[in-house]
Parts: sequence; C-alpha cells; structure tokens
Amino acid sequence: MKKLLLVFILLLTQLFSFAQDGGSPTKKQKKAEAKKEQLAKNAKNSKLKGIKRHEEIQDKATRKRMRKHKKGPIHVDAYDRRPFFIKRWFRKKEH
Repeated sequence: MKKLLLVFILLLTQLFSFAQDGGSPTKKQKKAEAKKEQLAKNAKNSKLKGIKRHEEIQDKATRKRMRKHKKGPIHVDAYDRRPFFIKRWFRKKEH
C-alpha cells in the first residue's frame, strides 16, 4: 500500500512540475539577451583577429613552426582523473 501511495505521489509531482514552465520573456529580457550574445560574438571575433594578427607579424619559419606545433598532442594530467565509470560502479565498497 505504501509503495502504491509513493508511486502515486511521484506521478502527481511530475504533473505539477510542468505547470511552472515560466511565461514568455519580457522585452527587457530579450534586449538584455541580445546584447549579451552580441558582446560574446564581438569578444570571439576580437580574439580571433588577435590570434591572426599575432601570426601575421611572425616570420615565415616561425609561422610554419606554430602551425606544426598546433597539430601536436594534447597533454592531459592523468593523476587527477577519476577512474573509468564502469570501474567505479563495480569496485568493492569500503565501509
């Protein structure tokens, strides 16, 4: 009986949680979002322009070396990693 009541309560909470999907954003919020997106876009463009400018002012050998190095391996510090999720699931529990 308690399990049935618990399932019923869980189903009701799911139904009522959809009722709180907020309304449409106001003009102020839309304007703020648009401004935020525009600032992010400008920041990204300026960063790309800076990178391009940095590469342009280098000599030919340095540009070649930079391009070659960019394709190199990505080093990851493996000491701080969590174990693989399957290993975490099936490891012995320490009490």
